[in-house]
Amino acid sequence: MKTFFRTCRVPFALMALGMCAALGFAQTPKPSAAPAAAPAQAASASQKKLDDIDARLEKAMEEWKETIKKAKPEERAALYEKRPGEAYLDEYEAVANEAKGTDVAAKAWIQYVGIAASLGNVNQVAKGVKVLVEDHINSPLLTEVPDMIVQTNAFKPAKAEEMLRRLADKSTDKSVQAAAMFALGSQLMGEKKAKPERLAEGRALLEKVKKDYTGIKSSNEVEYAAMAEGKLFELDNLQIGKTPSDFEVTDENGVKFKLSDYRGKVVVIDFWGNW
Repeated sequence: MKTFFRTCRVPFALMALGMCAALGFAQTPKPSAAPAAAPAQAASASQKKLDDIDARLEKAMEEWKETIKKAKPEERAALYEKRPGEAYLDEYEAVANEAKGTDVAAKAWIQYVGIAASLGNVNQVAKGVKVLVEDHINSPLLTEVPDMIVQTNAFKPAKAEEMLRRLADKSTDKSVQAAAMFALGSQLMGEKKAKPERLAEGRALLEKVKKDYTGIKSSNEVEYAAMAEGKLFELDNLQIGKTPSDFEVTDENGVKFKLSDYRGKVVVIDFWGNW
C-alpha cells in the first residue's frame, strides 16, 4: 500500500503575511507544519524504494522459475541453489532502517525475514523478527510473525515462547493476538513429556482462540477459530495410542467398507491428493 500525502496552502495565511509586510512588521512563519510533513515525505520516498526492490525481486523470481522450467532434470538441482533473494537483503534492511518505526519498515523487515528463511539464514531471520517484535508490535502486518518464530530454527524454544507470549499479551491487533496464541498453544500442547500445567495452558489458549476470535482470518484466509478447533481435535483424537475416528469409503470395485471392519488388524492408511 502506498502512502499518499497532500500539501495545502491556505489563502488567509498569505493575506496575513502581506498585511504584516505592508505595516513594516517582520513575521517568521511557524515551523510546526514542516515536522508534520517530513515523516510523510520520508515514508513516501521509502515506499517508492521498497516498491522498486519488490518489483526487481519479483522479476528475478519469474526469470528464475522460467529458467528452471526450461532446464533439463539433471540441471535443476544446481539452479535451485541459485534462488534469487540474498542480493536483495541489504537493500531491504537499508529501507527498513531509513523508514524505522513505520509500516514501510515493517513491510521491508517481513520481506527480509521471508527471504532469509527461504535461504536458511537463521541469524538474519532472528535479526529481522526481533526488530519486528520490538518496534512494530501493534502493526497488523505482524500476523505472519508467529509462524516465522515457530517454523524456523532461528530461536531456542525458550526464546520463541517468550516472543510469542509478548505478541499475544502486548499486541493491540486481534489477528496478531490470535496468531500468537494459536502458535503458543500448539507449541505447549505439542511438547514431549509436557508437564500437566503447560498442557492445560496450551489447551486454554486454543480454546480461547476458538471462542473469542471467530471471524479473524490468517493470511491464507483461514479462520484462527477453525484452526484452533482442528488442532484440538487432532490432539484429542489423532495421537499415538488413540482410537481413530471411524469412517466409510468405497474401494476400486465399488464395495463400501469401514475402518472399524479391520479392527484388530494392522492397517496402513495413505491419504494423498494432487493440487
